[in-house]
Amino acid sequence: MLTYENIILVLVITTTLFQSSHTQILENIFDSATGKIADKISDGINDAIYRDIEKTTIRAVDDATDEMLRERYQSDSISRSRCSADYSGFLKAFITPVDLHANYTFDMVIQADTKDYDRKNQK
Repeated sequence: MLTYENIILVLVITTTLFQSSHTQILENIFDSATGKIADKISDGINDAIYRDIEKTTIRAVDDATDEMLRERYQSDSISRSRCSADYSGFLKAFITPVDLHANYTFDMVIQADTKDYDRKNQK
C-alpha cells in the first residue's frame, strides 16, 4: 500500500535523478560552447600570427628585390660609363609593352608532379 512516506520518497528519488541528468546535459552544452569559443580564439590568434609573418616576409623580399635592381642598375651604369640618375625610367622599362612578332605564343601548359610533406603525389 502506498503511503505518503513512500510517495515522498519516490518523488525525492525521481527529482534527484532528473536534476543529475539535467546537470550532465548542461555540463555537456557548456563544454561544447567553451570548446567552440576556444577554437575561434585559437583560429583568430593563428590568423594574426600568419598575417604578421606574411607581411614581414613579403616586406623583406620586396626590399631585397628593390635593392638588387638598384645595385644592378648602378653596376650597369658604371660599367657602361654612363651614370644616369633615371632609376624610375629603368624600372618603367620592365612594364613597357613590346611589339612582338605574331608567331610568339605564350599559351604554355606545364605539367608537373609534386610530392607534399605527407608523401602524397599531386599532379
